[in-house]
Amino acid sequence: MVQQLSAENRLKQQGFENGNSPFLFQILDSEQKQLYLDWFTETADRNLIGETSVSVMSALIGLILGNNITRVVQCGHYAGYSLIVLGMLAKNYARDLKIASIDIDQSVTGFTDKWVEKCGLSQSCRTLILDSSDSFSAKEACDFLGGLPELVFIDSSHQYRHTLDELNLWAAEIAPGGLICMHDAAPFAKYQDHNGLGGVSRALDEWCDEYPSVDKIVLQSGSFEAPVFKDRCGLAILQIDEPADFSKSPSRDSKRLIKDISLSFADQWILGEGWNFEPNSASKKTGASSSISCFSPVKEGEKYRITVELRNVTAGGVHPGAGGSELSAFFSSDGTHEAEIVAGSENALIGLLASADFEGTVVSIDAEFLE
Repeated sequence: MVQQLSAENRLKQQGFENGNSPFLFQILDSEQKQLYLDWFTETADRNLIGETSVSVMSALIGLILGNNITRVVQCGHYAGYSLIVLGMLAKNYARDLKIASIDIDQSVTGFTDKWVEKCGLSQSCRTLILDSSDSFSAKEACDFLGGLPELVFIDSSHQYRHTLDELNLWAAEIAPGGLICMHDAAPFAKYQDHNGLGGVSRALDEWCDEYPSVDKIVLQSGSFEAPVFKDRCGLAILQIDEPADFSKSPSRDSKRLIKDISLSFADQWILGEGWNFEPNSASKKTGASSSISCFSPVKEGEKYRITVELRNVTAGGVHPGAGGSELSAFFSSDGTHEAEIVAGSENALIGLLASADFEGTVVSIDAEFLE
C-alpha cells in the first residue's frame, strides 16, 4: 500500500495526465466522473490510500463485461475503489451484475459503505465484514449473489498463509469454469507479506503445483524495459474447470472469531514489545505494557465471550479486548478464564493487552460471538 500520495499524483498513476484519462473513466457519466474524483480527494485527505491499478481494473472490467458475468466476489475492498468503479459500470452497462465484497476491517468497510450509498450502488454492491478465507463468508456472498460466483477477485491481506486459505476456499465455491483473479501475484510484490513468507506469489505457485490441472496465467511487467502489462505487482488469472473440495486449512465456524486459537502459527499473530512466540504458546516478561493480537472481523457493539488459558503467571495480568473495547476484564492467574466484552469500533483486532509487570505464558485465545 502506497502512503502519503496526493490525489493528483494518484490520479496520474491511474492515467490522468496531459489531458488523458483511462478508458474506465471515460465510460462513466458526468455525475459518476465527479464522484470518482471526489473519492480520490477524500481518501487522500484521510490517508486511505491503496487502490487497485488501472491495468488490473481494466482487465477485470474486460472479463466481466465481455463475458456477461453477473456474480462477482471481491476479497478485500479497503476504501472501496474497485468496488465503486465496478458498481458504476454495472449500473451503466450490466444491470444484472452483483458484487459481494468481503473485508475484515470494520472501519474501512464503513467508509466504503458510505460511498456505495453515495454512488447509488446499494442494489448491486454488498459489503461483508468477514474473513475472506472462511467458509461462512462464501455462504453469505452466495446468498447475496443468488448463486456461485463466476469471478472471484482476491486483493486482501497479501499474506502467504491467508492467501492459500482463500485459494482453497474459493476454488471450491465457484461456478464451473469460473475465474479467480489475484492482484499482487508477481514475485516483485512479495514485500507486501509482512511476515516475509513469500506472499501471494509463493502461495499461488505452491497451490498450482499441487493442482496442475488448474490453468494459470500471471501478467506482470517483470524486468521488461517497456512492459506491455504496466502493473509491476502483477495479476494472476486462474480458471477452475470443476470446483472440488480443495480445503485443507481449519476454518472457524460462524460464531468464532479467531482461527488460530492454539497459537500454532507465528504469522497469524501481532506481537508487541516483550512477547516471544513459540508454536502453541506466547510468553512475556516484565517490561512495557504491550499486546498480542490477531486480525478478526469484529463489529462495534457485538458481544463476545473471550476465553484465555494462562500458564506460569508470576506477576501482573492481561486484559482481553476486541476492536479497541473497554478494558474491563483482567486475568492474572494460571488456568482458563472467560469474560464477556462488547466490541469497540477502533480496529479489526482481538487479543490481550498485558500489564507492564505481566510475566507468564498464553497457550490459547478464543472468541465466540454471543447472540
